[in-house]
Amino acid sequence: MEKSVVNVLRGSLERLPPLNSRLVRIFISSTFTDTILERNILMEDVYPKIKDFCKRRYGLDFQIVDMRWGVRREAMDDHSTSQLCLQEIFNCQKLSTGPNFVIFLGQKHGFRPLQCTIAEEEFQKLRSVLLKHDHDTSLVDQWYQRDDNSVPPVMVLQPISSLLSEDQNKAGKWKEISINLKNSLKFASQECFENGLIDGDTKHKYFMSVTEEEVIHGILKSDSDPSRSCLCFIRIIEDLDNNLSDNIAWRFIDMNNSVIDTEAQQLLQTLRDEKVAKTVKEKNIHKVRWSSGEGIGKEKHQEYLSAFCEQFYCGVTSMIDKAMKEENFAMANDLVVEVLQHALMAASRCDVFHGREDIMTKVQEHVTSSSASPLVIYGDSGCGKTSVMAKVASLIPKWFDPGRTPVVVLRFLGTSPRSSTIRKVLFSICRQIAANYQQDLSSEVPWELNELLTFFNKQLERIPKSKPLVLILDSLDQLSAENFAHKLNWLPKDLPSQVTVIVSTLPQHFGILKRLQDVLIDKCFLHVPSLGEDLSLQVLQSWLTAKGKSLTQEQLALVQTACEKCSLPLYVKLLYEKVILWRSYTKDPSELALHYTLQESIKSLFERLEGKHGELLVRHSLSYLTASQNGLSEVELEDLLSLDDDVLNDVYQYHVPPIRRIPPLIWVRIRHDIAAYLVDKEADETRVSFWYHRQFIEAARERYLHDNSFAQKIHSAIAEYFTGLWHGVAKPFFYNKAQQEKLGLLESGSSADRKVAAQPLTFSNDGGNEKRYNKRKLNQLPYHLAMAGRDEDLKHMCLFSYQWLHTKLVSTSIQQVLDDFKPLEKDSEVALLQKALSMSQVTLNTLPSSLALEISGRLLPYIATDKFNTKSSCLYALLRECFDQGPGQLHLVPRQQCFTSPGGPMKYQFEHPQIPVGTTNVALSPDSQHLFTLTNTNDLLMWDLDTGEIEKQQQLLPLSEGKLNVMKLMLDQKNLVVGSVFQKETNTNPLVIIDSVTGDVVESLKLGTISLPLGFTDSLNFGVTEDKVLQIITAQYVCCFARNTGLLLKQIPLKCNESFVFSDRQCAIFHIQQSNVYEMYNLDTLEKRGEVVCKNTPLRLCTSKLAHQAFIAFKNSSSVQVVNLDPKDGDIGKTVLMIDHGKHTTGLLNDMVISQDEQYLLLMTKDGITLWNLAFMKFFRFFPIPDDIRPNRNVLGFTSLLSPDSEILLSTYEEHLLLWRVKSGQLLRVILADKSQLISLTITNDGKYAVTTSKNNNSIKVWKLSSFDEQTFEPLAMSSSCRYLDLSRDGELMVARSNQPYDVAVVSVQQGQIISRPSKDFDVLSPSMSPDGKSIVLREYTSEEAVKVWDAGTGSLTARIPVSSIQLKLVSISADGTKVATVSESEITAEVNAKVWSARDGKILHTLQLQRGFVNQVHFVLDDSSLVFSKQMADSQDVQLLEVAVYDCQSGNKVLSFPNVKRETLHIFHDDSTKVLVVRSTASSPGIQTEELVLLSLVTGEIIVTCPDTPVRRLSICGNGTRGIDAGKYIFDLVEGRRLFTFEEEVTKRFHNPQLSWEGTHAVWISLEPGIFKLGHVPSRQILAICPVHSILMALFITRNNTVAVGCEDGRLMLLQLCESSEDGIELFEQALERQRVILGKNPNKTVNPLVSQKTQSGFCYLV
Repeated sequence: MEKSVVNVLRGSLERLPPLNSRLVRIFISSTFTDTILERNILMEDVYPKIKDFCKRRYGLDFQIVDMRWGVRREAMDDHSTSQLCLQEIFNCQKLSTGPNFVIFLGQKHGFRPLQCTIAEEEFQKLRSVLLKHDHDTSLVDQWYQRDDNSVPPVMVLQPISSLLSEDQNKAGKWKEISINLKNSLKFASQECFENGLIDGDTKHKYFMSVTEEEVIHGILKSDSDPSRSCLCFIRIIEDLDNNLSDNIAWRFIDMNNSVIDTEAQQLLQTLRDEKVAKTVKEKNIHKVRWSSGEGIGKEKHQEYLSAFCEQFYCGVTSMIDKAMKEENFAMANDLVVEVLQHALMAASRCDVFHGREDIMTKVQEHVTSSSASPLVIYGDSGCGKTSVMAKVASLIPKWFDPGRTPVVVLRFLGTSPRSSTIRKVLFSICRQIAANYQQDLSSEVPWELNELLTFFNKQLERIPKSKPLVLILDSLDQLSAENFAHKLNWLPKDLPSQVTVIVSTLPQHFGILKRLQDVLIDKCFLHVPSLGEDLSLQVLQSWLTAKGKSLTQEQLALVQTACEKCSLPLYVKLLYEKVILWRSYTKDPSELALHYTLQESIKSLFERLEGKHGELLVRHSLSYLTASQNGLSEVELEDLLSLDDDVLNDVYQYHVPPIRRIPPLIWVRIRHDIAAYLVDKEADETRVSFWYHRQFIEAARERYLHDNSFAQKIHSAIAEYFTGLWHGVAKPFFYNKAQQEKLGLLESGSSADRKVAAQPLTFSNDGGNEKRYNKRKLNQLPYHLAMAGRDEDLKHMCLFSYQWLHTKLVSTSIQQVLDDFKPLEKDSEVALLQKALSMSQVTLNTLPSSLALEISGRLLPYIATDKFNTKSSCLYALLRECFDQGPGQLHLVPRQQCFTSPGGPMKYQFEHPQIPVGTTNVALSPDSQHLFTLTNTNDLLMWDLDTGEIEKQQQLLPLSEGKLNVMKLMLDQKNLVVGSVFQKETNTNPLVIIDSVTGDVVESLKLGTISLPLGFTDSLNFGVTEDKVLQIITAQYVCCFARNTGLLLKQIPLKCNESFVFSDRQCAIFHIQQSNVYEMYNLDTLEKRGEVVCKNTPLRLCTSKLAHQAFIAFKNSSSVQVVNLDPKDGDIGKTVLMIDHGKHTTGLLNDMVISQDEQYLLLMTKDGITLWNLAFMKFFRFFPIPDDIRPNRNVLGFTSLLSPDSEILLSTYEEHLLLWRVKSGQLLRVILADKSQLISLTITNDGKYAVTTSKNNNSIKVWKLSSFDEQTFEPLAMSSSCRYLDLSRDGELMVARSNQPYDVAVVSVQQGQIISRPSKDFDVLSPSMSPDGKSIVLREYTSEEAVKVWDAGTGSLTARIPVSSIQLKLVSISADGTKVATVSESEITAEVNAKVWSARDGKILHTLQLQRGFVNQVHFVLDDSSLVFSKQMADSQDVQLLEVAVYDCQSGNKVLSFPNVKRETLHIFHDDSTKVLVVRSTASSPGIQTEELVLLSLVTGEIIVTCPDTPVRRLSICGNGTRGIDAGKYIFDLVEGRRLFTFEEEVTKRFHNPQLSWEGTHAVWISLEPGIFKLGHVPSRQILAICPVHSILMALFITRNNTVAVGCEDGRLMLLQLCESSEDGIELFEQALERQRVILGKNPNKTVNPLVSQKTQSGFCYLV
C-alpha cells in the first residue's frame, strides 16, 4: 500500500489526501446568449439520459451545475455570483467521479464583471491613475467602500440596492453605472500595468470575462488531468461576419453599438485558440452556417445538434466508465475513502479547536490507564462533543510511549456512507483493524451481523500490546435504530488491556446514556460543558483571524456581551457566521443586533436567508429538507423544487425559463450560506444532506412546519416525488400575468416535463442481469405518505402492494417493513397484515421468497369472510397479487389456509434451525424485553419480545471445546448460567455466566472438576454469588468454585435432588435424596446452618422471594407444610402452619408454585388447580380442568402460573393452554397451543407475554395475554403430528394418520377438508389408500383380523381380513382396489404364504405357497393378475441379496425369478405393471461385487436397460416412468439408463425420500434444515424454491395435479399448488378463495364430491 494510504488507515490526521465521492457533478461553463439552444437541448434530452445511466449502472447521482440561467435579481444584488461559480467549480472538482467541467466556446468572450473586492493598496493605485488623467472618481468612490475589518483592508463593491432604488435599477441605471465603472477600472489597470505598478495577472482580472475565469479555474489551473475530467466543445459560425446586420447577431459575438468589440475578440482568441487548445487535447469542434433571424436554429441545425448531443453523452459516460474502473473507485478501496472522510472531518474540526485542556487531560488519563471500560463523553447538543472527539483523535499518538504506535479508528457516526447503521460501522471498523494488524484478513470480514460481532470481539482480543488500538465513535445517537443499535449490545463492555474505546452521545436521546450508566462504572463518564465567556471570545477571534477578518472595538463589545449570555460552541459558531459579514462601516442597528440564545440565533439566521434569497424560496427549500426523514440528496431537492410551482412562479416572476425546472444556482446559493450546519451522510445508500445539530431540526420544524396543513402539503409533495408520478410526464402549471403577456398567451394554463428522476423499485443495468434496489423510495415513500395523512395511498402503494413488500423485504429487513405499518396499526386490515407478517418474520428474514405464501397461507380465510371479501378490500387485492406475482419467487401457492392465522393470542413463533427439539432452555429477561434460548451449536439467542427479531446471537463456546446444553435463570434473575452435562465425554466442565438484561457474557469459566456422566439436563443446577459459583449435581455432590478463576473451593458430598440458591441472602437449600430433610447452607462459610425436617416425603418446595418461609408439598398427599427459614423469626425449620387443601377439593398434589406477588399458592392435582390465599391462609378457589380435553389416561403433571398481577391463571395441560380469570373463576379460553405436549411455561415480569415450548418440535411460541379473547382460524390439521400419508392415483384423495395410532382421516385434496374418519376403536400402523381412492386399508397393531378395509367416502368398515397381526408380514392392495394381498408366516411351522382377498367382503380368492424364508416386499403386477415378491432365495441364508419372484395368482405358480437383488430395491411403476426396477449385485471378479440398476420386464424376464450408477437408498419414480430420484437428490433417466445430476449433495434423512411430479419435471424433498422442503426443476437443474412450513416435516408428496401435500409435526396438512405463471395464479386464487369459503361454510352449496375423479394430465409421484 502507498504510504499515504497506510497513514490514513492507521488513523493519522497529518498530510491527508483529498477525498472523492460517488457523485457525478459537472460544472457547465459557457457564455449565455449564444449557447441557449445547446444548453436547453442538453437539459431536455441528454441530462436525463446521463442521470439514468449513472443511477442504473453505478448507483451514482448525477448533477449539473449550470449557473447561466435562473439568476434572480437578489443573486445579482450583492455581486456574489462570480464567486459562487468559482466555489462550485471547486466543489465539482472535489466531489465528482470522472468528469467535472465542460466548456462551450463560441465566438463571444462574454460578460466581464466588476471586481467585488479590491485590495485597498491596489485600489489607491488605480484611483491615483484616474486622478492623474483627470478622470472623474466619484462613481468609484461612491460604489467602493473601505472595509477595515478585512486584514489587510479592502475596498468593497456595494450592493446595488444600497445605492439605487428598485425603480432606478429596473430602468437600467445600474447597467449604465457598471459600464462606466468597468471602463474606469480597465483604463486605470492598463496604465498601472504599463507603468509597472501592477503585474499582468492583476491587470487581466479587470478585462477577463466570467467564462474565462471559470476556464482558468476549471481547466488551466486544475490539479486533475483535463483528459479525464474536462470536455471542450467549440462552435464556429463560419459566416457570422457576413450577418452582423442581423438584429440578433449581438447574441453570438461581442459588439458595442453594432460594432464588433475587437478587444473582447482578441481576449477570446487567446483563450480559445491558445490556452485551451494547449491544455485540452481532444476538442469537439463544430462549424456551422448562420440561420437568419435565429443564428442557431433547432430545425436548420438539427444535424449539428444531434452530433453535439451524442458527443456530449458519449464523452461524459466514457469518462464515468473510466473513473469507475480506476483503483480509487474500486470496491477494494472504499475502506480508504470511508476512513479518509472521517479523518478530513476531524482535521477540519481540529483546525478551529481551542481550549478544553481539562477535558483533554481527563481523556488522556483514561487512555493511559488500565481501565477495561469504554469512556463515555456526553453533553447537550451544540456543546462541542464532536470537536472534542476530533481533538482527542489528533492527540492520541502523543499520549503513548515512543515504542507503542497506536492505531486510531475514528468514526463520526451518521456522517458518511458507511457510518449510519451499526452493521456497516462494524464491518468498516473490522476491515480497518484487519488492514492494520492482519492485512490478508480484510476479505474475510463477515457481513452477517452475529458473525460480524463475534469477529469484531476476536479482533480486539488479538490486538498486540506493542500496537494498541483506540476506537473513537462520536454521536451514538446518530446511528440508525436498525439492528437494535441503540441498545448497545454490540459495544464491548470489558475491553482487553491494549484496547481503548471512547464514545460520545447526547444525554436524552434513545436512552443511550441511561443504558451506558447501567452497565458501565461511574468514573468512565465525562461531561462536556459549554465553552465559557473567555474561551468563547478567544475561539471566535481565532476563527476571524484565520479568515483575515477583525472587528471594530464597538463591534467587539457587542460580541463580548453575547458570549456572556451564551457560550455553547454552536452558538459561538452562529455568532461567528453573523459577525464575519460585518464590515467596519456597518452601522445599521438591525444588522448589528445579536441574539443571546441558540434558538433565537438560528431564527435570525433563517431570517437572513429569507431576506437574501427570498422568503418563499427559503421556506419551501428548508421545509423539504427538514421534513425529510434523514436528509435529501441535492438531486432530490432540486427535483422537489422543480415540481413546486409556487417556488417556480416566485423564481420566474418576470421571465419564462428555457425549461421549467429550478436553476442549480438557486439551491447552491442557499446551501453555501448554511453549509456549516449541514452534514453529508449516507441514507438508503445515497449521499444526502441534513441538519447536523438537533437544534436546527427543532428550530426549522418550529418555523416552517408548525402549520399542520402546510407540513402535510410538504410531505405529500415529497411522497409524490418518490412515487415517480412526474418522471417523463408533463406536469400542469399556470403562467403568471407577466409571463402570459410576454408570451402572448390567451390561456394561463400549460404543462411541462420537469426532468425529474425516475423512481422504479429497482434499477437494472443494460443487460438486466444486475439489480439495484431503490432504497430511497422504499424507505421514504411510506414515511411521507403517513406524515401527509394519505392513509389510503399508503395502503394501496405500499402496505398492500405485494411487489412493494417483497422488494423492501429483500433489500432491507422484515423489521423495516413492519415499521411502515405503525402509523396505521389501528386500521383493522393493516393490523391483520401486520400481525401476519410479525408471525412470519423469523422465516421472512432468511427466506423472503416465501412472502406470498406466508401472507396468503395465513390470511386466506379472512378474505373469505364477508368483511374482506370485496374487491375494494386492500387485503383482497394483496392476496390476489400474492397469487399473481408470488409464483415468480416461490412457484407454490396455497390451496387454502395452511398456517396459523393472525388475530389470535399467538404473537410470534420463534424458529431457528439449531434450537433443539423439545427444548426447555428458555429464559426471560427481568425487564421483560428479551427471551433467551440455547442452540445445538452453543449459541445464545437473544430475541426481542416486542419486535420478534433476534437482537443478539453469540457463540458461548466453540463446539470443539464442549457441548453446552443446560441453561438456568438464577432466582434473583440477574444472571443466566449455562453449563454442560457432557463433562465426562469432553473432559471439560465449561460454565458461562450471562447478564440477563443485556445478554453480555459476564464470565466464561472452565471449572476445576469433571463430573461423572450426568445423563439428563435436569441433573444439573447452579447458583451464583458475587464471588462464588455453585454447581449442584443431582445425587452426587455440590461443588463451590471461585467465580473469577473457576478453581474448586469446596466439594460438599450432598446427594440432593432439589436445590435453591439465594445469592442476596447468602444461603442455599438442598433436599437430601430419599429423605424427608432439607439442609440449609451459608454461602459465605459453606457450612450448614440448619435443616428442615418434613412430616412426609417431600414433593416440591417453594419459598418466598426473601426466603423467610418455605412451603413444602408432600408426595401422595394433599397437605402442605409451612416452615420458617429466617432465624430472626424463630428456629429454622419450625413448622408455622399445615395447609390441607383436601378439605376443599379431591385429588393428591402433583405440583406446587407460588405466585410472583406472593398472594397465592398454586396447588395442582390431576383434576385442576387450587389457589390458596397466603395473606389469609385460606382456600380461595378451585379451577377444574375441563372434561373435554382430559385424555383417557392419567396426566402425570402440568404447569400453572399466575400473571404478575394475579388477575389471570394460565395452565399448560397436554397440548392445551388454559386461561381463567382469577376473581370470577371464569374459564376464558382453551387453546390448542400445539399438537404435542407443552413442556414449559413462563410469563414475563410485566405480564405482557407468556412463552411455551413443546415436546416434539423446536419452536418457541410467544402469547400475548391481552389478546386471548381474539378469535382466529385454524388450518387443516390432524389431532397430533401428521406422521403418515398415502394418496389415490389421481391425487384427489389422501389418507393420513397422526401420532395417535387410532387417529386416521380421509382428506379431499380438492375440497381441502377431512371427509371421513374410520372408527377410533382401532390402533393401526401406516394406512394405505387404494389407487382409485375408494378404499383405505388399515393394518392393526394387535388383532386376529389385522387387516381392515374401509370405505374412504363414508368411513364405514367394508371388509375384515382374518389374518393374525402376529403372523402378518406384508399387505398390498391392487391397482383397481378390489383385492388385498397379505403375506404371513406361521409361528409354528415358519411356512410363508401369500393370500389374495376380496376388498369388498374379505373373502379369500387365492392362496400362494412360498417356501420358508424372508419376504421383503409384495405388489400386484401384470394388471393385478400376479404378485411380485422380493424374497429370500432358495437354499440361501442371505437376507440382503434376494430374488424378485413373480407368482400367478390364479395358478399359484412362480412364473419368473430374477436373483441377486439388493434388499429394499424393488421398485414398481404406477402406470405400467409389466416392468420393475431393481438393484442387482453381481460378481465382476473373484471377491468383488458390483451393483447396477436394472429395468426388468416381468413379461419376458428380459433386461430392458441397465445403469451402472445405483441410487442412494431407494428411487422415487415419476408417474410416466421416465425418471427417478434418490435420497441424494440424483436424477436418473430410466429410459436410457443414466444418472444425470444432483440438485444438492446432502442426503435426506431416512424415510424422507424425495418425490417427482408425474412428468418428472419437478422434484420435492425435505431439507436437512428443520422446517423446510425444497422444490427443484429437473430440465433446468435449478432449485426453484425453498419453502418453510413452520414445523418439522413428517411426510411430503406431490400429486398427479401438482399439489404438494405436506404432513407436519404440529398436525397440519399443508396443500400447496405448483404454479409457474401469472395466469394460472389468478385462476388458483379464485379456486382457493371459493374453497376457503366452502370450508368456512359461506357457500355450503358449492361442495365437490370427493369420489368424482377430476382427471388432469399433470403429475403424481408414486413411491413404494
